[in-house]
Amino acid sequence: MIHTQTRRLVLGALLSSSLGIHAAPILIPNGDFAAPGGTDFSFFESALGVVTFPASGGNGGGYALIDNTKGTWGGVLVSPPDNFYPNNSGIPLGDLGLVAGETYTFSMDMKNFAGTGTGGLKLESWNDAGFISATPDMPASGQSGNWANYSWEYTIDPGATRIKLVPLLTGNSGGSNSDSVGIDSIRVGNTPLAVPLLPNGNFETAGGSGWPLIAANGNHTAEFPATGGNDDGFAVIDSVGAADWAVLVGNNNTPINLASLGLNGGETFTFKVDMKILEGTNIGGIAVDFVPGGTGNLRPSAII
Repeated sequence: MIHTQTRRLVLGALLSSSLGIHAAPILIPNGDFAAPGGTDFSFFESALGVVTFPASGGNGGGYALIDNTKGTWGGVLVSPPDNFYPNNSGIPLGDLGLVAGETYTFSMDMKNFAGTGTGGLKLESWNDAGFISATPDMPASGQSGNWANYSWEYTIDPGATRIKLVPLLTGNSGGSNSDSVGIDSIRVGNTPLAVPLLPNGNFETAGGSGWPLIAANGNHTAEFPATGGNDDGFAVIDSVGAADWAVLVGNNNTPINLASLGLNGGETFTFKVDMKILEGTNIGGIAVDFVPGGTGNLRPSAII
């Protein structure tokens, strides 16, 4: 029997469409590498000398350089360094004006000094007990032979009290052993991103209003408890067969106009859903259909 709890189906819209006036992003400690020698950072590398900290040539001064042409897999920077905070547990959220559970935009400048690889960023949530969760190595959205800015959205784990930032150049981040990439101006916008909720996406309206179980292969039931979710109401899809599947479809199986959610066709957005396995081992998922023909409407589904 598989119980999958689906709660708070949300869209992570672009910053420009989800926020109004907000404060400028702030530097993380020595995020502009103005202090020489990579102060406030430690690093790991695949070959001696692959990570250096030139005092000039950055986007306004010093910068970090990961020269993958000298190694096999590249290098990573770590903020804060291993010996900066107890147990290498990250920068206290309060130092950056961040709040656990909220979504923020992290950014940094990068420049290709050799090759065409992208480089990227990894973000980790920590608390006083240690590591909680992390993103994979996230490649940048492109690369440039000039200094250019790249950004990533990240939701801090609700149980976190600290955060660790890991700029990197590895195969997983879009780099190769022919690349040399500079990193500078590492910042975070500490105004939380507004994340619009789909109609009854938090299942707070009783009875799962707007989320019919319209497709199933096997013996399934759908329940909508009023309490016990994240925070209160949630949906449960219950399956009794290992090969069974079922689909809840949002907005009463009616397409939602993109503009009503602050979205634009041709742009990239993050779709998010909270889930929890109540019994069994299989996790659920989410599908997004664009109709008709991907020309301005979407129909979200929660799938098990």
